[in-house]
Amino acid sequence: MSQNFLVDQRAISTMVDALEGDVRTPVLEFAAGSGNITRKLVSGGYSVSAVELDHQLASKLKVDFAGKARVFECDLMAFELPTEAFNIVSNVPFHLSTDLQRRLMMASHWTIAVLLLQWEVARKRAGLQGGTLVTAAWWPWFDFELLARVPAHAFRPVPRVDCGILRIRRRPLPLVDDQVAYQQFVEAVFTGRGRGLGNILQKFLAKGVLDSVGREQSIDFNGLPKDLTPPQWVALFRAFSAFKNTKSGTSNNGRAAPKFTKRTRDYSPR
Repeated sequence: MSQNFLVDQRAISTMVDALEGDVRTPVLEFAAGSGNITRKLVSGGYSVSAVELDHQLASKLKVDFAGKARVFECDLMAFELPTEAFNIVSNVPFHLSTDLQRRLMMASHWTIAVLLLQWEVARKRAGLQGGTLVTAAWWPWFDFELLARVPAHAFRPVPRVDCGILRIRRRPLPLVDDQVAYQQFVEAVFTGRGRGLGNILQKFLAKGVLDSVGREQSIDFNGLPKDLTPPQWVALFRAFSAFKNTKSGTSNNGRAAPKFTKRTRDYSPR
């Protein structure tokens, strides 16, 4: 099944340490493979449910971790997620990177997900060189942190690319309440026409409001949407929400503030 098993103990320790010693919260490990990460989790005192699709590997895991961890022979995309608090660890199969991220973004009850992904995928999701539309769309609900780069030689067999350890942490309280409106706003800004943020945002906010938010949040209006930080996105959205709900909600050019009537994009990770 083209698995690339993580054998580097330092990388394995980094993944387990990313759970911050919260042994009271059960861990769901997707694509447990040969059990290298499972072993570290179990030795660290975590209650582990390991999911593995490959029959031979799952059978060996059941023997190796009998009485120490629960093992499920199942497709990780079909596995029924717990309905109580849990955390996630996974050396994600390359071909399921997008599907698993999509599933997690839409799921509840989990708090921390530690994912080993292709380097460019992890780097992109963490916004290492600027936030993408998808990352910005989910920032009010999740914090994305790139913890380490894992070289290809840390796996057996050796893949063609390096990987990265991405930690996704659910925020205790969302930074905004209206998910649909916020994500539509982010899309509209990212796809808006204009030379720089200032020109794009003038279509959504009156100049005085825009200037005020810019000063408070130190926004560089010569930059691009990808340069905005989570607090800046939230501040702009709140200003836009307040602005469009006023009786005189018109932009600085005299036109009515834009109103979004439907979601135009699937904000799933890509």
